[in-house]
Order: sequence, then structure tokens, then C-alpha cells
Amino acid sequence: MIVQSEKNSEILGIRKWFVFYITKIYEKQRVDHVEFVNQKDFEYLVIKLEI
Repeated sequence: MIVQSEKNSEILGIRKWFVFYITKIYEKQRVDHVEFVNQKDFEYLVIKLEI
């Protein structure tokens, strides 16, 4: 699974990587799901995890 931010979301440490930035350890055939996260949901989850 890969987590990427939705368009116009600015989440520290999570971003959509362009193909030429992906590291050599990335193996596309091993990724079965890509989860897109928006900033609002991410911030809510972080607050829930802090409690």
C-alpha cells in the first residue's frame, strides 16, 4: 500500500512522487493499493491518535 496526498493537500512527509523521483527499492508489482489522503482527514486522524 502507498499513501499519497490528494491534489492541493499539503501533508508533511506525504506527497505524490513523480516517476523519476521514485527510489530503486520501489517495486510496482508489490503495490496492491494506493490510498489518497486529503489534508482535513489527515489532521483529524493525527488529533485522534494523540488522545
